Amino acid sequence: MSIFTLLAIGCSDPYRGIDYTRFQREEAKLLAEFYEMYEDSLFALAVDTIIDNREKSGLLFLGTERGVGDTLGLHKYASFRYDYYELLRHPDTEEPALLKRYSNYGGGEPDVIRIGDESWFSGLHEGMSFMRIGGKATLVIPSTIGTRNEFITIVIDVEVTTAEF
Repeated sequence: MSIFTLLAIGCSDPYRGIDYTRFQREEAKLLAEFYEMYEDSLFALAVDTIIDNREKSGLLFLGTERGVGDTLGLHKYASFRYDYYELLRHPDTEEPALLKRYSNYGGGEPDVIRIGDESWFSGLHEGMSFMRIGGKATLVIPSTIGTRNEFITIVIDVEVTTAEF
């Protein structure tokens, strides 16, 4: 193997030199600011259940409508509607702000998930496992259990429409 080949292999990592810990710190700082500004408002949304797993997994679950029947738990199929937001800095004020990225309320069929499988991301699975049919919740999901390498906290308003037990 020539020295040129060894140099080319050694330089082929496009992510080399990226300080991921800086991204993690920035996300954590933004999320802390978000909670400082809006925690009272968020908790006021919850009329049913609050599950604060911020110290364990990172999830904050705020049940806004109880729903009926048993909680979904793991390995159940559920269809759901959602509004998906990203927590970013407002470009003018630099304050935490939610930017709506996706929604499946506008038409078509609800999405389907099997709670606990590899689809979607673990924070959504964790949050939905606490829900019931017809239930609604707001989930605050840091990237460690959400987007992973995008270092963006997401907030999802979820509604379970059907489930198979």
